[in-house]
Amino acid sequence: MGIKKRNLDDSLVSWVQQQMQLPLGVGNIKYVAATSAWRQFLMDQGVADTIYSNPKTAYDACTASQNDVVVVFPGSYDFGDVWTWSKAYTHMIGVGPVGMTQHPVELYHSLDSTETTGQFKVTGSGCMFKNLMWHHTASAAAAVYNVYITGDDCTFDYCQFANGNDSVVSAADMKGVGLIGATDIVFRNCVIGGTETERTASAADMTLDTGCDNLFFYDCVFVANLDATADASHAFIETADAAAVTELLYMENCAFINTGGHAANPTAIITQADLAAAVVLRNCELAGVADFSDDEEKIWVSSGGHDDTPGKVAGVMIQPDVT
Repeated sequence: MGIKKRNLDDSLVSWVQQQMQLPLGVGNIKYVAATSAWRQFLMDQGVADTIYSNPKTAYDACTASQNDVVVVFPGSYDFGDVWTWSKAYTHMIGVGPVGMTQHPVELYHSLDSTETTGQFKVTGSGCMFKNLMWHHTASAAAAVYNVYITGDDCTFDYCQFANGNDSVVSAADMKGVGLIGATDIVFRNCVIGGTETERTASAADMTLDTGCDNLFFYDCVFVANLDATADASHAFIETADAAAVTELLYMENCAFINTGGHAANPTAIITQADLAAAVVLRNCELAGVADFSDDEEKIWVSSGGHDDTPGKVAGVMIQPDVT
């Protein structure tokens, strides 16, 4: 039996609705608690039905297309092997202080896997995720992603997509997130990558592939720890081919940060010269990163003083290094 919103304290329901920005209301709410204290809190709030111990089993009880919400209380949750989030208009939110790193809710995969795409796959459309961190603690097949997104119209707020754990995964194997043919995806206040594991040559924090359209990033941080010249081919964002993004990649107030020093001098975005999309970077910054892109024919940058060439003025949208 689902946990109906009528069974809950009105203030708790209002909080869920406000946090997930669901103006038409929520469907059933599935609560997840890792400790007896949080379980007791939920019972005190009127939760009389099942309180789940793992968010994956809570998701399994959701119904598509009615704004069911999985609400996860603080803890680290091992969801096993591969988790596919395929139900449209279902959502998940972590409870606790909203932050860009050190999330109170961590979702991780700890089993060795032969899966060559993603450990957490978002294939459903219209889904929202907030205040969550995905990471990986075991070995994996090559080119695997922590989060793999193919569904359209999805939103991620205050989430972190960590890379692999170098003690068990070779540096190039694990990527933070892949967008594969996804359209109208929004990231707000997210961290892609992380300094907890060193990333090296040929690795990427985010891969775009197979005709993505209209990707929007607001106030996001891309971060890696690169400390050697050999790490220069690392990409914070890579496009797999010219058709990886076909319309628009828009980034506003985003930062690309290398915490390992200046030896690597990586490039923020690896693109193709004939990339179909326009890439627009508004008020974006680089730290320990050499340049915005390896091929800037499609890159437009504003407000950053990227280039001191006469006529290229900070605050004016320009194509850096393109004459």
